[in-house]
Amino acid sequence: MGNFANTYPFLAFGGKIDPISEIRNGGLLTSGSVFWVKDISDSDYRTFADQVGAANIFTSIQAAIDKCRNDKNDYVFVCPKDSGGAWTTPTVSSAINLNKKRVHLISVGYGRTAQGYSNTIVDPGTASATDTSAFKVTAEGCEIAGFRFLGTSGTTGNGTYAQVVQYGTASSGTATATWMHDSVVESTQASGGGAGGTQDLVAWAKGDGCRFDNVRFVTSTGGNAALNLVNSVLKTELHDCVFNTDAAATANAFIKVGTLSGSYLLCNRCQFVNVDGANLHASGVTGSVAANLAAVLMANCTYTNVTQAGTDPGVFKAPAESGTAASVRDLGIAVGTAALTPV
Repeated sequence: MGNFANTYPFLAFGGKIDPISEIRNGGLLTSGSVFWVKDISDSDYRTFADQVGAANIFTSIQAAIDKCRNDKNDYVFVCPKDSGGAWTTPTVSSAINLNKKRVHLISVGYGRTAQGYSNTIVDPGTASATDTSAFKVTAEGCEIAGFRFLGTSGTTGNGTYAQVVQYGTASSGTATATWMHDSVVESTQASGGGAGGTQDLVAWAKGDGCRFDNVRFVTSTGGNAALNLVNSVLKTELHDCVFNTDAAATANAFIKVGTLSGSYLLCNRCQFVNVDGANLHASGVTGSVAANLAAVLMANCTYTNVTQAGTDPGVFKAPAESGTAASVRDLGIAVGTAALTPV
Protein backbone atom coordinates (compact mmCIF):
# COMPACT_ATOMS: atom_id res chain seq x y z
CA MET A 1 0.00 0.00 0.00
CA GLY A 2 3.00 2.32 0.24
CA ASN A 3 3.69 4.98 2.81
CA PHE A 4 0.30 6.61 3.49
CA ALA A 5 1.94 9.37 5.57
CA ASN A 6 3.70 10.63 2.46
CA THR A 7 0.72 10.45 0.10
CA TYR A 8 -2.39 11.79 1.83
CA PRO A 9 -3.40 15.44 1.16
CA PHE A 10 -1.72 17.11 4.13
CA LEU A 11 -3.47 20.48 3.89
CA ALA A 12 -6.88 18.96 3.19
CA PHE A 13 -6.78 17.16 6.53
CA GLY A 14 -6.01 20.33 8.47
CA GLY A 15 -2.23 20.22 8.34
CA LYS A 16 -0.38 23.52 8.56
CA ILE A 17 3.04 24.55 7.33
CA ASP A 18 5.36 24.99 10.28
CA PRO A 19 6.65 28.55 9.74
CA ILE A 20 9.72 27.94 11.89
CA SER A 21 10.85 24.86 9.96
CA GLU A 22 10.18 26.65 6.69
CA ILE A 23 12.52 29.54 7.42
CA ARG A 24 15.11 27.05 8.67
CA ASN A 25 14.95 25.54 5.20
CA GLY A 26 15.78 29.03 3.94
CA GLY A 27 18.91 29.20 6.05
CA LEU A 28 17.42 31.22 8.93
CA LEU A 29 17.52 30.00 12.50
CA THR A 30 15.28 31.15 15.34
CA SER A 31 13.42 29.72 18.27
CA GLY A 32 11.03 32.66 18.11
CA SER A 33 7.80 33.20 16.25
CA VAL A 34 7.38 33.77 12.53
CA PHE A 35 4.66 36.05 11.21
CA TRP A 36 3.58 36.91 7.70
CA VAL A 37 2.07 40.09 6.25
CA LYS A 38 -0.05 39.76 3.14
CA ASP A 39 -2.60 41.94 1.38
CA ILE A 40 -6.09 40.54 1.88
CA SER A 41 -6.87 41.45 -1.74
CA ASP A 42 -4.22 39.05 -3.08
CA SER A 43 -5.68 36.21 -5.13
CA ASP A 44 -3.92 33.58 -3.02
CA TYR A 45 -4.54 35.20 0.37
CA ARG A 46 -6.94 32.56 1.67
CA THR A 47 -4.83 29.66 0.41
CA PHE A 48 -1.72 31.14 1.96
CA ALA A 49 -3.52 31.85 5.25
CA ASP A 50 -4.59 28.21 5.40
CA GLN A 51 -0.99 27.12 4.86
CA VAL A 52 0.64 29.24 7.55
CA GLY A 53 -2.31 29.36 9.94
CA ALA A 54 -4.62 32.23 10.79
CA ALA A 55 -2.63 33.08 13.92
CA ASN A 56 0.50 33.75 11.87
CA ILE A 57 -0.82 36.04 9.11
CA PHE A 58 -1.63 39.76 9.27
CA THR A 59 -2.85 42.33 6.78
CA SER A 60 -0.70 45.21 8.07
CA ILE A 61 2.97 45.50 8.99
CA GLN A 62 2.28 47.20 12.30
CA ALA A 63 -0.12 44.48 13.41
CA ALA A 64 2.55 41.84 12.84
CA ILE A 65 5.20 43.86 14.69
CA ASP A 66 2.79 44.34 17.61
CA LYS A 67 2.44 40.55 17.86
CA CYS A 68 6.20 40.09 18.24
CA ARG A 69 7.95 39.75 21.60
CA ASN A 70 11.09 41.41 22.87
CA ASP A 71 14.38 39.52 22.65
CA LYS A 72 12.92 36.36 21.03
CA ASN A 73 14.35 36.96 17.53
CA ASP A 74 10.88 36.90 15.99
CA TYR A 75 10.61 37.26 12.20
CA VAL A 76 8.09 39.31 10.21
CA PHE A 77 7.97 38.49 6.48
CA VAL A 78 6.17 41.04 4.28
CA CYS A 79 4.84 39.64 0.99
CA PRO A 80 4.62 41.87 -2.10
CA LYS A 81 1.08 42.77 -3.10
CA ASP A 82 -0.43 41.35 -6.28
CA SER A 83 -1.04 44.95 -7.37
CA GLY A 84 2.55 45.93 -6.71
CA GLY A 85 1.22 48.65 -4.43
CA ALA A 86 2.97 50.21 -1.45
CA TRP A 87 2.31 49.64 2.23
CA THR A 88 1.24 52.82 4.01
CA THR A 89 1.60 53.93 7.59
CA PRO A 90 -1.14 52.77 10.02
CA THR A 91 -2.85 56.18 9.98
CA VAL A 92 -2.03 59.55 8.46
CA SER A 93 -0.73 60.67 11.84
CA SER A 94 1.32 57.63 12.92
CA ALA A 95 4.44 55.99 11.52
CA ILE A 96 5.14 52.27 11.31
CA ASN A 97 7.07 51.65 14.52
CA LEU A 98 9.56 48.79 14.87
CA ASN A 99 9.32 48.81 18.66
CA LYS A 100 10.20 45.24 19.72
CA LYS A 101 13.80 44.25 20.45
CA ARG A 102 15.63 41.97 18.01
CA VAL A 103 12.84 41.62 15.50
CA HIS A 104 13.74 40.82 11.88
CA LEU A 105 11.57 42.71 9.37
CA ILE A 106 12.14 41.07 5.98
CA SER A 107 10.68 41.95 2.58
CA VAL A 108 9.99 38.67 0.79
CA GLY A 109 11.86 38.22 -2.50
CA TYR A 110 14.24 41.18 -2.32
CA GLY A 111 17.51 41.25 -4.28
CA ARG A 112 20.82 43.08 -4.02
CA THR A 113 20.54 45.35 -7.07
CA ALA A 114 19.78 49.09 -6.98
CA GLN A 115 16.09 48.35 -7.52
CA GLY A 116 16.13 45.03 -5.68
CA TYR A 117 13.59 45.94 -3.01
CA SER A 118 10.32 44.01 -3.18
CA ASN A 119 8.09 46.25 -1.01
CA THR A 120 7.66 49.99 -0.57
CA ILE A 121 6.64 51.69 2.67
CA VAL A 122 5.26 55.17 2.03
CA ASP A 123 3.65 57.94 4.07
CA PRO A 124 0.11 59.01 3.07
CA GLY A 125 1.38 62.41 1.95
CA THR A 126 -1.85 64.40 2.23
CA ALA A 127 -2.44 65.07 5.92
CA SER A 128 -1.70 68.26 7.81
CA ALA A 129 -1.10 66.34 11.06
CA THR A 130 1.42 63.68 10.07
CA ASP A 131 3.93 61.93 12.30
CA THR A 132 7.58 63.00 12.34
CA SER A 133 8.52 60.19 9.94
CA ALA A 134 7.08 57.36 7.87
CA PHE A 135 9.04 54.63 9.67
CA LYS A 136 10.56 54.52 13.15
CA VAL A 137 12.95 52.19 14.92
CA THR A 138 12.57 52.45 18.70
CA ALA A 139 13.97 49.11 19.87
CA GLU A 140 17.40 47.52 19.97
CA GLY A 141 19.00 44.93 17.71
CA CYS A 142 16.51 44.95 14.84
CA GLU A 143 17.13 43.87 11.26
CA ILE A 144 15.47 45.55 8.26
CA ALA A 145 15.95 44.09 4.79
CA GLY A 146 14.63 44.56 1.27
CA PHE A 147 12.38 47.64 1.59
CA ARG A 148 12.04 50.98 -0.14
CA PHE A 149 11.15 53.75 2.32
CA LEU A 150 9.59 56.61 0.39
CA GLY A 151 8.83 60.06 1.80
CA THR A 152 6.34 62.03 -0.27
CA SER A 153 4.49 64.29 2.18
CA GLY A 154 6.33 67.43 1.12
CA THR A 155 4.74 67.32 -2.32
CA THR A 156 1.44 68.44 -0.83
CA GLY A 157 2.75 71.36 1.18
CA ASN A 158 0.97 69.93 4.23
CA GLY A 159 3.33 67.29 5.55
CA THR A 160 5.35 67.77 8.72
CA TYR A 161 7.89 64.99 8.32
CA ALA A 162 11.34 65.79 9.67
CA GLN A 163 12.82 62.62 8.13
CA VAL A 164 11.70 59.57 6.19
CA VAL A 165 13.17 57.06 8.68
CA GLN A 166 13.78 57.92 12.34
CA TYR A 167 16.14 55.98 14.59
CA GLY A 168 15.12 56.27 18.23
CA THR A 169 13.33 59.04 20.08
CA ALA A 170 14.88 61.60 22.39
CA SER A 171 12.62 60.72 25.33
CA SER A 172 12.25 56.95 24.96
CA GLY A 173 13.21 54.14 22.63
CA THR A 174 16.68 53.51 21.27
CA ALA A 175 17.72 52.12 17.91
CA THR A 176 21.03 50.67 19.12
CA ALA A 177 22.53 47.97 16.88
CA THR A 178 19.97 48.35 14.08
CA TRP A 179 21.03 46.64 10.85
CA MET A 180 19.48 47.88 7.60
CA HIS A 181 20.55 46.23 4.37
CA ASP A 182 19.58 45.81 0.71
CA SER A 183 17.13 48.70 0.95
CA VAL A 184 16.40 52.15 -0.49
CA VAL A 185 15.54 55.31 1.44
CA GLU A 186 14.17 58.00 -0.86
CA SER A 187 12.51 61.40 -0.72
CA THR A 188 10.43 63.02 -3.44
CA GLN A 189 9.48 66.06 -1.39
CA ALA A 190 9.18 69.32 -3.26
CA SER A 191 11.30 72.30 -2.26
CA GLY A 192 8.29 74.17 -0.92
CA GLY A 193 6.49 71.25 0.66
CA GLY A 194 6.38 69.93 4.16
CA ALA A 195 9.09 71.46 6.31
CA GLY A 196 10.41 73.49 3.40
CA GLY A 197 11.70 70.46 1.53
CA THR A 198 14.51 69.94 4.05
CA GLN A 199 13.48 66.55 5.40
CA ASP A 200 16.39 64.18 5.95
CA LEU A 201 16.30 60.58 4.82
CA VAL A 202 17.52 58.91 8.03
CA ALA A 203 17.97 60.83 11.29
CA TRP A 204 18.98 59.70 14.75
CA ALA A 205 17.56 60.85 18.02
CA LYS A 206 18.91 57.97 20.09
CA GLY A 207 20.84 54.82 19.23
CA ASP A 208 24.40 53.57 18.77
CA GLY A 209 26.22 50.85 16.88
CA CYS A 210 24.00 50.90 13.78
CA ARG A 211 25.05 49.45 10.43
CA PHE A 212 23.96 49.90 6.80
CA ASP A 213 24.89 47.48 4.01
CA ASN A 214 23.98 47.98 0.34
CA VAL A 215 21.55 50.79 1.12
CA ARG A 216 20.80 53.45 -1.51
CA PHE A 217 19.97 56.96 -0.28
CA VAL A 218 18.17 59.15 -2.86
CA THR A 219 17.39 62.83 -2.30
CA SER A 220 15.60 65.14 -4.69
CA THR A 221 16.05 68.57 -3.09
CA GLY A 222 19.14 70.41 -1.98
CA GLY A 223 17.99 70.72 1.62
CA ASN A 224 17.93 66.98 2.28
CA ALA A 225 20.69 65.07 4.01
CA ALA A 226 20.94 61.35 3.44
CA LEU A 227 22.06 60.77 7.03
CA ASN A 228 21.71 63.19 9.93
CA LEU A 229 23.53 62.07 13.05
CA VAL A 230 21.60 64.51 15.21
CA ASN A 231 23.13 63.63 18.56
CA SER A 232 26.34 61.94 19.67
CA VAL A 233 25.61 58.72 17.82
CA LEU A 234 28.38 56.21 18.39
CA LYS A 235 30.00 53.55 16.20
CA THR A 236 27.99 53.87 13.00
CA GLU A 237 29.08 51.88 9.94
CA LEU A 238 28.11 52.08 6.27
CA HIS A 239 29.32 49.48 3.80
CA ASP A 240 28.79 49.44 0.01
CA CYS A 241 26.15 52.17 0.15
CA VAL A 242 25.23 54.67 -2.59
CA PHE A 243 24.30 58.29 -1.90
CA ASN A 244 22.57 60.06 -4.77
CA THR A 245 21.17 63.57 -5.15
CA ASP A 246 19.90 65.36 -8.25
CA ALA A 247 19.53 68.82 -6.67
CA ALA A 248 22.26 70.31 -4.54
CA ALA A 249 23.78 73.49 -3.16
CA THR A 250 27.31 74.29 -2.05
CA ALA A 251 26.42 74.22 1.64
CA ASN A 252 24.56 70.91 1.46
CA ALA A 253 26.08 67.59 2.46
CA PHE A 254 25.33 63.91 2.09
CA ILE A 255 26.01 63.29 5.79
CA LYS A 256 25.48 65.73 8.66
CA VAL A 257 27.23 65.01 11.93
CA GLY A 258 26.10 66.38 15.29
CA THR A 259 28.50 66.65 18.20
CA LEU A 260 30.48 63.53 17.39
CA SER A 261 32.95 63.03 20.22
CA GLY A 262 34.88 59.98 21.34
CA SER A 263 33.53 57.72 18.61
CA TYR A 264 33.56 57.09 14.88
CA LEU A 265 31.57 56.97 11.66
CA LEU A 266 32.92 54.52 9.10
CA CYS A 267 32.02 54.74 5.41
CA ASN A 268 33.55 51.80 3.55
CA ARG A 269 33.34 51.41 -0.26
CA CYS A 270 30.52 53.97 -0.50
CA GLN A 271 29.71 56.07 -3.56
CA PHE A 272 28.61 59.71 -3.27
CA VAL A 273 26.95 60.87 -6.50
CA ASN A 274 25.75 64.43 -7.02
CA VAL A 275 24.36 64.68 -10.54
CA ASP A 276 23.76 68.43 -10.22
CA GLY A 277 26.99 69.56 -11.85
CA ALA A 278 26.13 73.23 -11.41
CA ASN A 279 26.05 72.97 -7.61
CA LEU A 280 28.94 71.11 -6.04
CA HIS A 281 28.91 69.97 -2.42
CA ALA A 282 31.74 71.84 -0.72
CA SER A 283 32.00 68.94 1.75
CA GLY A 284 30.47 65.48 1.56
CA VAL A 285 30.39 65.31 5.36
CA THR A 286 29.66 68.37 7.50
CA GLY A 287 29.21 68.95 11.20
CA SER A 288 31.09 69.10 14.45
CA VAL A 289 33.87 66.52 14.14
CA ALA A 290 36.45 67.63 16.69
CA ALA A 291 40.08 66.82 15.99
CA ASN A 292 41.53 64.04 18.19
CA LEU A 293 38.13 63.39 19.78
CA ALA A 294 36.30 61.62 16.97
CA ALA A 295 36.89 60.20 13.55
CA VAL A 296 34.91 60.02 10.34
CA LEU A 297 36.70 57.44 8.24
CA MET A 298 36.02 57.50 4.49
CA ALA A 299 37.69 54.32 3.25
CA ASN A 300 37.78 53.45 -0.47
CA CYS A 301 34.93 55.84 -1.31
CA THR A 302 34.41 57.86 -4.49
CA TYR A 303 32.66 61.19 -5.06
CA THR A 304 31.18 63.04 -8.03
CA ASN A 305 30.61 66.82 -7.94
CA VAL A 306 31.94 66.99 -4.39
CA THR A 307 34.86 69.33 -3.68
CA GLN A 308 36.11 67.55 -0.56
CA ALA A 309 35.15 64.40 1.32
CA GLY A 310 35.07 66.41 4.54
CA THR A 311 36.35 69.76 5.74
CA ASP A 312 36.27 69.18 9.50
CA PRO A 313 39.57 68.16 11.15
CA GLY A 314 38.24 64.78 12.26
CA VAL A 315 37.36 63.56 8.75
CA PHE A 316 39.93 61.19 7.26
CA LYS A 317 40.01 59.64 3.81
CA ALA A 318 41.99 56.82 2.28
CA PRO A 319 43.48 56.41 -0.19
CA ALA A 320 44.86 59.88 -0.89
CA GLU A 321 48.28 61.11 -1.93
CA SER A 322 50.11 62.79 0.95
CA GLY A 323 51.25 66.38 1.08
CA THR A 324 50.41 69.58 2.87
CA ALA A 325 46.79 70.14 3.86
CA ALA A 326 46.34 72.52 0.96
CA SER A 327 47.76 70.18 -1.67
CA VAL A 328 46.65 66.66 -0.80
CA ARG A 329 45.45 64.93 -3.94
CA ASP A 330 42.19 63.06 -3.37
CA LEU A 331 42.09 60.27 -5.94
CA GLY A 332 38.45 59.45 -5.27
CA ILE A 333 36.89 62.80 -6.19
CA ALA A 334 35.71 63.51 -9.73
CA VAL A 335 34.74 67.11 -10.59
CA GLY A 336 34.14 67.91 -14.25
CA THR A 337 37.21 67.77 -16.46
CA ALA A 338 39.45 67.45 -13.40
CA ALA A 339 38.43 63.80 -13.35
CA LEU A 340 40.01 63.35 -16.78
CA THR A 341 42.89 65.83 -16.85
CA PRO A 342 46.11 64.94 -15.00
CA VAL A 343 47.25 67.55 -12.47
